[in-house]
Amino acid sequence: MYTCTDCNEFIEQLVDDGKTFKNFYNRSLEQITGFRVLRDHLIASEEETQCIRNRKLAFKHYLVWYLKNKATAMILKGETQYPAEYLKYKNEVLLYYVQMPQEWVSNSAEWLNEPTPPSY
Repeated sequence: MYTCTDCNEFIEQLVDDGKTFKNFYNRSLEQITGFRVLRDHLIASEEETQCIRNRKLAFKHYLVWYLKNKATAMILKGETQYPAEYLKYKNEVLLYYVQMPQEWVSNSAEWLNEPTPPSY
């Protein structure tokens, strides 16, 4: 399991200035309002500069670390009526799609081989 130090070291290897990286996402958090916007922060394209691709890779790495290490405690400490459902969503949907953002087309767990309704 990654530690916070491992995560920070990885980010420092990818981005020139870790403080600028953290400031960028602290300013961007309010604008990341749905899965499509979050997905765009995770998928790097060839048209983007190496700096932007590295930033997105560092953010992806951080987000996986956060979901695996910190989010569970926050869910359990939070005032929610359905912590089990939040944990299941975090583990089965968010963690998968953060690692495979190109497959993220909705917030449902279609990758779990759930039967799809017939189209008429």
